Amino acid sequence: MCDVFYIGGTKCGALFGEAIVIPNKNFISHFFTIMKQQDALLAKGRLLGIQFDSLFKDNFYMCIGVPAIIAAEKIRKALIQLGYELYFESHANQKFVVLENTKMIYFITQKYICTKCVLKN
Repeated sequence: MCDVFYIGGTKCGALFGEAIVIPNKNFISHFFTIMKQQDALLAKGRLLGIQFDSLFKDNFYMCIGVPAIIAAEKIRKALIQLGYELYFESHANQKFVVLENTKMIYFITQKYICTKCVLKN
């Protein structure tokens, strides 16, 4: 488990934004003050809050993400079957594929080593 993490909304139908989740209430003190001091708090946060409030009702956020995770797993299996290397194992719906630089012209996410790059789906 972790103390703080964030979850995105756009892949599950939200217009924009991410939500920070702090499971342990002891870590919340002064959090919003620090966010404001670092200019990291959205001024018009009501729409963002309403989106996540709706997504979290009746386990909707988890249900709506299942098809994406299933599709990503199919893509992962197909890539491995075709002989591609994954940068690391991910249980989420994002997969990172290692490709030869010569095969990649656009969309380089990160240089992996001199002759390879990582592509995020």
